[in-house]
Amino acid sequence: KLGTWLLENCCTGKNVAILLPKKASAIISFFGCLYSGNVYVPLDYNDANERIVKIITKVGAAVVITDEKNASWLQQENINAVIYSECKQDTVDDERIDLILSKVYDLQPAYIMHTSGSTGEPKGVVVQHRGIIDFIDWVTAYMGLDEKSVIALQSPFHFDASVFDIYSCIAVGAKIVIMPDILAQFPAKVPEFIEENKITCIFWVPGLLANIANSGALKEHKMETLDLFTFVGEVMPTKQLNMWIAENPNRQYINLYGPTEATVAWLYEREEELLALYYIVQH
Repeated sequence: KLGTWLLENCCTGKNVAILLPKKASAIISFFGCLYSGNVYVPLDYNDANERIVKIITKVGAAVVITDEKNASWLQQENINAVIYSECKQDTVDDERIDLILSKVYDLQPAYIMHTSGSTGEPKGVVVQHRGIIDFIDWVTAYMGLDEKSVIALQSPFHFDASVFDIYSCIAVGAKIVIMPDILAQFPAKVPEFIEENKITCIFWVPGLLANIANSGALKEHKMETLDLFTFVGEVMPTKQLNMWIAENPNRQYINLYGPTEATVAWLYEREEELLALYYIVQH
């Protein structure tokens, strides 16, 4: 429905910025862009207005899909901003959607992810459909994900780690549970969230995992359904990793980096006390 709205009211083959909270509406917007042959640009919902405008201007966004909170000030900046709840058709133009999708090829851009950059200036990295396909084909097979997997999405959508959560879920028919941001401020409560939702896989930043270990919650919560621990974005502290392993033995622990430029996976092999290194380079 959102893809149909974009085709009838706005654009195709353009960059579309998404400024929404970490909810299902944002994921729907991403796929609405893809179904209409557009490129989506996820923005940091909590970013400063000045930086948001800078990114929107840089990518030449044809439209910004946002909420009522942000639509008014964006419009005052002469930016074409529409409210998510108002840009979905009642019906789907299947014929037009199919025609658009039939013309999309694998080397076309799918999304643009922005980093802070060493200079502090936002730098956009354009990722093609083939990049997503290659990464997800590899990671779902390598980690043994399937329709029984339950993935906890912790990363914000402007951080590329969320690509793993969203597209792995779609690829294998798994379940995705969006973790409320507020939980990160109470690390001792996170294991309860994992147990209540029967999470089997996490792809989180080491900082949060270290805070959970330091909270002492690992001794109280065994999180028996959780068998795949993956961490990304920074080095996992050895002390806290050993705390996780001590309380949760016989699980998979994998340190990844990527997937914007390249994906590198470190698999911890405890029995032989070796660190096996696997490189999967994404082009």
